[in-house]
Amino acid sequence: MAMASMHRSMVVSLVWTNALLLLVAFVISDDSTNTQVLADINKYRESAGVPLLQYNPGAACMANQVAQQYKNTQCNNVTEADTSPGLESDFPNYLDLLNACKLALLNTTGGQVLADCIPVADLSSAAAIATQNFTLSQEYQKYINMSDYTSAGVGSYNVWFVLVLATNTSSGNYAETNAAQSPYSISCFMSVLLGLTGVLLSV
Repeated sequence: MAMASMHRSMVVSLVWTNALLLLVAFVISDDSTNTQVLADINKYRESAGVPLLQYNPGAACMANQVAQQYKNTQCNNVTEADTSPGLESDFPNYLDLLNACKLALLNTTGGQVLADCIPVADLSSAAAIATQNFTLSQEYQKYINMSDYTSAGVGSYNVWFVLVLATNTSSGNYAETNAAQSPYSISCFMSVLLGLTGVLLSV
C-alpha cells in the first residue's frame, strides 16, 4: 500500500514538473537576442525622429517561421528587400506559415518582412551586427524609417534574422485570430492538468 502511494506521488510530481516546463515554453515566445535587435532598431528610429515600434507577438511568430525557411540557405551577407514575402506568392508555403501563427493573409499584406544573415562564427555580437545590417541597408532603411509601421517582431534561426514590420491597420497588423497565449487557453490547460492529478490520486 505504501509503495503504491509512493508511486502515485512520483507520477503526480513528474506530471506537474513536465507541465510547468510546458507552460513556461507556452508563455515565453521571445529570446534576449531578438529582443535586443528590436530595442536597437528602436534606438535607431528614435535618433531618426520616428516613433518607436511596439512589440507585436503575431509579427514575432511570423518572423520566427520565416527565419526557419532560411535554415538551408548559405549566408553571403547580402541583404535585399526582394527576400521579403509581403505577398503570398513569395513563399510556396506562406499560408502554412500564417496558419502556424494563427494569422490571416488579409492582416499581413500591408506589413513588410526583412531577412538578414550574420556570417560570423561568434554570435555574441549577433544582435548588434543584425541591427547594423538592417539599418544601413538602403533597401531596408526606407521601411524601417517609415512611420506607417507601428509595431514589429524579430525572429531568428542560426545566423538568420528576420524583422517583421506591422501597421496599425487591419491589412497589416498581424493580429492573431486565436491567440494561443490567451488567459482562457492557459486556464483550460490548468483545468485539464488538475483533473488528471485528481484521477491519478484516486487510483
